[in-house]
Amino acid sequence: MTTEPVVLGPDATVAEALARIRNIDLKPAQAAQVYVCRPPLETPTGHYLGLVHFQRLLREPPYTLLGAIVDGDLDALSPETELPRITSHLATYNVVAVPVVDETGHLLGAVTVDDVLDHILPRTGARQSCTAGKPDIRTTTTPRRCPLMTAGDRRHPRERDLHERRDQRRREAASRAPRVGRRTGAAGSTCHSAAAPG
Repeated sequence: MTTEPVVLGPDATVAEALARIRNIDLKPAQAAQVYVCRPPLETPTGHYLGLVHFQRLLREPPYTLLGAIVDGDLDALSPETELPRITSHLATYNVVAVPVVDETGHLLGAVTVDDVLDHILPRTGARQSCTAGKPDIRTTTTPRRCPLMTAGDRRHPRERDLHERRDQRRREAASRAPRVGRRTGAAGSTCHSAAAPG
């Protein structure tokens, strides 16, 4: 859980919210939504009112107050929520972060998709350390690069295979296609066309 989500009061404007989520130090999951609370705005905050997703911020005029567009329908989680319930909650609402609120309605922080992945993947052994070439001592004794990231191609292996198959199909289709003749158009530009009917 991050204890430093983007928190603003209901009297803050859309322009202020966009300026806050534009901060380059924020992870994408943290910048995906702004939590609206009564003061104090440091966690634990005053009463939690709801959140505003960044897409909603992009659609509203910059002078709009957050209190007017706050979404209070997304259920907040309690600090005691178990991991399976958190993952189900993220999937059900199709969000990348969920607010964590105590029993008195104060925002304590937010659980992000990154937090969930950090808990799930090390247990399965599928996640290797990708930082500075350091090995993940739980799964290997020799330094290895992250299997999902290589120096030449930073795409996921499945995505890379998909693109390679697509490119192969395009090359095969191009080799089977009939040759197209070249002729000069009326304005002197070169254009491609099939042979004109005789």
